[in-house]
Amino acid sequence: MGLIFPPNLFKVNPLLSDYVFTVSNHYRGRQAESVSVHAFLAFTAFCPLIWRIIPCLVVYEDNSFVSKERIMSKELWINLPVRDIAASRAFFQAIGLPEHDQHRNNPDMVALQVGNTMVMLFPISQFERFAGTNISDTGKGCEILISYGAGSKEEVDEVYEKVKQTGVVVFGPPRLVDGSMYGMGFCDPDGHRWNMLWMEGWN
Repeated sequence: MGLIFPPNLFKVNPLLSDYVFTVSNHYRGRQAESVSVHAFLAFTAFCPLIWRIIPCLVVYEDNSFVSKERIMSKELWINLPVRDIAASRAFFQAIGLPEHDQHRNNPDMVALQVGNTMVMLFPISQFERFAGTNISDTGKGCEILISYGAGSKEEVDEVYEKVKQTGVVVFGPPRLVDGSMYGMGFCDPDGHRWNMLWMEGWN
């Protein structure tokens, strides 16, 4: 069975390179994502040269970037400074927060995938260069509290046990919060504060 694609779905984008395709705005959304993947697979079957230029980019006509099903212009990244990349990576692996595949095992940074949000961990010197200022002292105050959702009360309890085993500060053991949320709070190795929450009906 052959694949039939809408006309002018793909075209070369001269603003980027000969191997960057533009997807018509008419096909933006799930249909475009599905068709673009099938078109790419069909193209590679007849053009072995494409394997020499992987990975390629797909962009829409307004030049917003797309990689598989992710639209870069709509993403949120939270950046945090850390003293030791390896130690931070080991900590978050221990408590079950996954890394983004693209940056896994990168010695210069950690990219945590929290739902649709990326939490980026950078060495202090690099973070200060990005931010244009010095980092705050997490031992004297709290500038940010990062909250993320759990799938159940049991998951909150499970992660709490993992956090305790790492030896970091737990500032809030699992408990009912404000009468409707069940959660717990902890500090990562650099003192940044996190809490994991579950509320019936969120899922």
